[in-house]
Order: sequence, then structure tokens, then C-alpha cells
Amino acid sequence: ELFVEDGMAMWRAALELVDGDEGRIVVRAGARGTIVAAELLARGARPRATVLYAPVRSKTVAANAARHHGGFVGWLLAPFIERPRGADLVDVLPKAKGAEILVLLDGESPYLPGDEHAAIQSAAERGAHRVVVTPYLHQFLVQRCWGFEVAENESGGFESKSGLPPVAEEVEWFSAIRAGSRRGPEPS
Repeated sequence: ELFVEDGMAMWRAALELVDGDEGRIVVRAGARGTIVAAELLARGARPRATVLYAPVRSKTVAANAARHHGGFVGWLLAPFIERPRGADLVDVLPKAKGAEILVLLDGESPYLPGDEHAAIQSAAERGAHRVVVTPYLHQFLVQRCWGFEVAENESGGFESKSGLPPVAEEVEWFSAIRAGSRRGPEPS
């Protein structure tokens, strides 16, 4: 799919900016962007660190989205929907041992049902990567990864805030990496 190739082009551009030194690049990906990050890792890229916000699986995200957004028709069509091209995190994470990867899972997601949520968590743990299950719903975690937050206001409506710092677990993890700890701080 084109978005995977776009991600590969961004990686090549980033490498040019740092004279080919992968260790100077940090990859932050959210939702479908985690498919691109998985493809980078599958192709052997080893950025300094990778943060996966609200990851999804390339094998199932399109069908899961159809089921969620398409109602009854979506459920009928889901098995026939072409999946995005790109590596699947469940296959990639255990093989990416030694890479600095933080997986921030959403608390609940229509794009990553319970069994798939558990599969990504297990794959990350088998690869010795840090996993944090956040209390955020999928859309809120994706917005949060880009510094936005949507919250209910006093009148019952919603308002957005921008310019927020990264999620605390990400800040702690990066601090630990800079200090030389392999996986960042252990969960308390």
C-alpha cells in the first residue's frame, strides 16, 4: 500500500539528514503508522528508539475497521476486505530483540480487539520490549501521541487542548534510555 512506501521514503529522508546514522533517529508511530514502523523494523532498520502508540495489526485492521464502522454490512464484508500491505507487529516484535521499543497500548480499541491486544502485548514481551497499557481509548491515545487531548467540559460538550507534553511513560522511558538503561524504568 502507498502509505507503507511513503513511510519508507520518510525513513530514507531521515537517514539523509543524519548522514546514515540510524542511532540518531527516533520513530514515533500511531495507529496505522505502526504498520509502517513494523515494516521498517522487519526490513532491518534500527532507529535509536521506536514508540508505538495505539498499535494495530496489518493483517486485521481493515476488517476490524469495517466491522466497527460498517454495521451489519461491515461485518458481512470484513472477510473480503484487502488488508494493508506491511509487516505485522505480532511477527516483528519478538524478532526485534535489542531494539529500544516502547509499546503504548490503548485500553480499548475497535481496531485491536482483546485477543489481538493480548497478541501484541505478548509479542512485545517476548522481544523484551516495554509495554504500557494506558487508560486511553484508541482515538484519544492517537491524539495524545501528537500532543492533543480531547476532554469533556463542564457543559457536557468536548473541547480539545493542544501542545501537551508526551505521555509520562514515554518521557520516563526516553530519560532512562539516555541514562543507559536498556528498557527504561520498570512499571511500578
